[in-house]
Amino acid sequence: MATQSPKDTVEQFLGLIGAGDIDGAVAMHADDIVVHFPGPPEELPWAGTWSGAKAAEWYAALGGALDIRQLGQHHIIAEGDKVVVTGDEVSASRKSGKEYSADWCFLFTVRDGKIASWQGYEDTHAIMSSTPY
Repeated sequence: MATQSPKDTVEQFLGLIGAGDIDGAVAMHADDIVVHFPGPPEELPWAGTWSGAKAAEWYAALGGALDIRQLGQHHIIAEGDKVVVTGDEVSASRKSGKEYSADWCFLFTVRDGKIASWQGYEDTHAIMSSTPY
């Protein structure tokens, strides 16, 4: 039986998130996953580093703060165990109602068919324009 490529793993993972299957996405986490998104955690509830089992809480922090209105995925590039995904979004603060538009880039590391790390690179200037969260 052929193993899934890191690119296929990331596509499956993002597909689960897009379908709202957060339990399915969390099941694809490596036990020692590290999720990191930029920004001040005291202002952006999903920012910071989320490790291990705590990483499952990242989805609620993001969903509780953001209303993601439009999400576009543009490129998926893979080399070895690394997968880069680029895209853009239109989202709004659930607290302020203010909307922003921003580009993003995600760097994933895949190990044994699981997501071992997820590093987000986002336009925090645009995101901060919609505070508070």
